[in-house]
Amino acid sequence: PKLEQSLEKLCAESALHAGHRLGSATDGSPVRAIPAASLLCFDDGKPTQVVAKLLASDAALKAEGHPRALTDEASAALACLGEAMSAPSWAAPTNLAEGLGALCAALAWPAATHAFPALDLLRLTVLRSGVAVLFCADFCDEVSSSSRLGSRLYAGVRALVSADAGSVCQMLALRVVANVLASAPPGALPGGSGLAIAPPILEAAAAAGAHESPRAGTRRALATLLVNQSVLLHRHAASTDDKTPTLCALQQRLTAAVGADE
Repeated sequence: PKLEQSLEKLCAESALHAGHRLGSATDGSPVRAIPAASLLCFDDGKPTQVVAKLLASDAALKAEGHPRALTDEASAALACLGEAMSAPSWAAPTNLAEGLGALCAALAWPAATHAFPALDLLRLTVLRSGVAVLFCADFCDEVSSSSRLGSRLYAGVRALVSADAGSVCQMLALRVVANVLASAPPGALPGGSGLAIAPPILEAAAAAGAHESPRAGTRRALATLLVNQSVLLHRHAASTDDKTPTLCALQQRLTAAVGADE
């Protein structure tokens, strides 16, 4: 009951915030605030424009002689990924793994100046069929987590939730995870409801003070992630223990000292 009450309050406050949305319902239907039943996503943006920003950041790093600048092959794979995402219907490019590997490498760029376009492209990419599954597939594999693409993407995103990454990266990293929860088929999420994916992100967000970030977009991204996690917990009749991390994060978000317009 506490989870549902906290979720209702969070959704009500978000719905009353003039001119803003938590996110878009993944099925295109109107978002019903209370009780929350829809998974929400952040789907705005043009992939080709985001890729252009990403490649511009890469060019700047190459000009600096930065050791983490991408190879020409990785840059080409990113361009192909952007083209495939901009097509009228999604068809994964043959070098999808290379494109995602390049994104993974770009997540390790200097956060304050270069990493945010990689997060923004990943935010859009995980909404495409099959990509969120890859993001989740090997998350719980402890033996080879350092080499598996999904685990490396997750680790990169989690690192950018930290306060040191800056508010823009923090906001986009939370949006990525919210989109993963919204778009991955239920069977692809560890634990069946994202139980293994969300709590470490929520823990990192709490440590970074995302719930009281001066950037409103960061607070809304966190709220969207919490709504999606709560909807999944409810759908899968999660245990009280499984609900506890989300409930703690909800209470922290609802009691945060934020602007008067929230």
